[in-house]
Amino acid sequence: MSIFKDKICIVTGGAQGIGRSLCDQLARHGAYVVMADINFESLEKVAESLLGKGLKVKAVHLDVTDEKGFKKIIQDTAAEHGQLDYLFNVAGTAVIGETQDVTIDHWTKVFDVNLNGVAYGAFHAYQLMAKQGSGHIVNLSSVEGVLPFPSSVSYVGTKHAVFGITESLWVEAADMGIDLTVVCPGYIRTPMLTDSEAVNTSMDVWRGSFLVVLFEKLSAISADTCAKLILKGVTKKKAVVFTPKIGWLFWLNYRIWPTGYMHMLRFFHRMDRKRLKKLKGAA
Repeated sequence: MSIFKDKICIVTGGAQGIGRSLCDQLARHGAYVVMADINFESLEKVAESLLGKGLKVKAVHLDVTDEKGFKKIIQDTAAEHGQLDYLFNVAGTAVIGETQDVTIDHWTKVFDVNLNGVAYGAFHAYQLMAKQGSGHIVNLSSVEGVLPFPSSVSYVGTKHAVFGITESLWVEAADMGIDLTVVCPGYIRTPMLTDSEAVNTSMDVWRGSFLVVLFEKLSAISADTCAKLILKGVTKKKAVVFTPKIGWLFWLNYRIWPTGYMHMLRFFHRMDRKRLKKLKGAA
């Protein structure tokens, strides 16, 4: 029997990508899943499909940057079902481009969704779970949450923060019945890789960069596979989960030789700059 059977779960970013896969798999494990997303039209279609299969899900509109709205969904879910067992903070966004080309509004947007959106959910779920004496919070960071990476500086910053928040809460949660897991996905084939906003470049050009191609070849997996690995780690109550595990090797290499790793990234980024300049010159 799955540990998720009859558990009450909230998943943000449930309309697509990793969030959608988690909703599907949690529901198949017998959980009751509150699917939350700002794109409610797409979310409803996903929910209807799962309901048609006899799975227990509910679609709710949520802008994760709305602290009061997020708090209400957490409290309403717990009030309706008597408890909240899991919160999966998955919703995220990215703006691709060098810092010299983007605007502060781009940074603000990414920080609001990726950092504040996770912080609001984690804070209010933690408060509730502390009172009920049980619960598990799963926050989506990234392999870029433990490594430096160019052309997505704001994204990297937020994911580093999510990693630190989750690990620190894990320490605080000792003896409180609350578990915390931070997930660090590598290159996951989701709409974020094609639909993100790109400044002074394009997503196609970015995906062809040396660093991205390297990460893709070494760590590319589907959203469904990523969700399975996440749930496997959550089942084992792991504090940190890399999906796939090769991300842990990147992290280990960086921790052993951080300066060397950053110089390697700088070398590849210089090559990408030259490549982008040639592409623009040929256009």
